[in-house]
Amino acid sequence: GLFGWETRGDPGVYLAVQNGEGISGGIIPTPTGVAPYAAFCVEVPDVDAAVVRAVDLGAELVIPAEDNPNGVRSAYLKDPDGSLFAVYRFQG
Repeated sequence: GLFGWETRGDPGVYLAVQNGEGISGGIIPTPTGVAPYAAFCVEVPDVDAAVVRAVDLGAELVIPAEDNPNGVRSAYLKDPDGSLFAVYRFQG
């Protein structure tokens, strides 16, 4: 694939992008009525703790922490300037 990436999963739900060992990224379909977007994502040791810390520092929770297909737990937030970002943990 592009950039030497390999993907696994269901393109209609979640595609894990791999480039070497572990997970390098993910691709999800854009919900109906939402403009396409890209999000900066950071792997963290504890998604729930990272969400609490981010909100304490002024972030807005957009999508609460949830377990996704392919063993990924993630949450989406907006920083105080409105930029979308995610925290995730690959649980595989």
